Amino acid sequence: MSCLSACNVVGELEGGDGSGPLSSIEAGLRSKAEAISGGSAAIGEAPESAAIDTTNAADHDAARISSSTLGRPKLPGKEGGIQVFFSLACSMPDAGDGIATREHENYERHGRPKGPETTPLPPSLRRERTIDFDGSRDAYDLNGAACALLQQHPSLGQFGATEPLRLEEFAVRANVFRNFKARQVLYRAVANDAHLLSLYERLVHDVVLPRLKDVLVAVAGGVGGGEGSEAVLFHYQYPPTMRLQPGPSQEHGRTHADAEYGHQPGELNCWLPLTDPALTQTTLWVESEPGDGSFHPLEVGYGGIAVFHGVECRHYAPPNPSGFTRVSLDFRIGIGGHFDPQRVDPTVKAQHTWRCVSL
Repeated sequence: MSCLSACNVVGELEGGDGSGPLSSIEAGLRSKAEAISGGSAAIGEAPESAAIDTTNAADHDAARISSSTLGRPKLPGKEGGIQVFFSLACSMPDAGDGIATREHENYERHGRPKGPETTPLPPSLRRERTIDFDGSRDAYDLNGAACALLQQHPSLGQFGATEPLRLEEFAVRANVFRNFKARQVLYRAVANDAHLLSLYERLVHDVVLPRLKDVLVAVAGGVGGGEGSEAVLFHYQYPPTMRLQPGPSQEHGRTHADAEYGHQPGELNCWLPLTDPALTQTTLWVESEPGDGSFHPLEVGYGGIAVFHGVECRHYAPPNPSGFTRVSLDFRIGIGGHFDPQRVDPTVKAQHTWRCVSL
């Protein structure tokens, strides 16, 4: 497996790889952003509006706004590492801004800008599956990493006095399940947690992508008409999204399919619970087939990753009736020629960040 590039960071001055300041171009991007926005901006730290929450559809509704893509300068990459592309989109306050209005009207008149031709995902990939991993191994201990992250951010909540720490017993202080601004604190915490991100990438590289490649190899004719043994370019969301759903509460996520919010048919949803569903009595519910209205719970606990085609299959998070907190990670995988990393929806204020590897 060789790392190729990190692609398509679109947001209000979000760092290209979410890991910190981009000093080599910081001054130029800062001055460009300030000239447009009339204010200051921090490079390398996700702003409050930079991340979209895709299980809580209210985030999308709040974040929909015309934007203008200003450029995609290439940043120098580390030797043998991941080359980063940075795309800057500045939010426009109202339709009176000529740039935003022109781009939005062009989008409405001509549709989404054309990118590379993509092909439909094979049915075998769209089928729901569970990928297992050993969460007790230090190499994949995302539960422990999440505990450490939350312990460092008391504004989000606090743990009790018992040891060892248990995610289910994290007492959430901020309304991070519903409140967009509160959730940005959590987004930034994840985006700047090098340890958690390293475990996440290791899990994606070592476990998730090889399993998906096995499915592609088994598809007759391989990928895009080629042989299944050929290298496939996978894009994966970076950073992943962490969810906190405290209970007991009647708060729940709206039923939706991700296509409603600009996601591509060539993406797969990955949902990784970090807490015990036997305690939280809560899991994600997913439609069995697109539009059939037959929902079922994802019967997966820590050590499993549910993979499903959430672009077409509707899904939602029901209320948490327990006295425990549900914690999970979710992310998306773009599959080879079925996914266009350059696709940008100008009616959505911010897009996910992607990294890509060839396997």
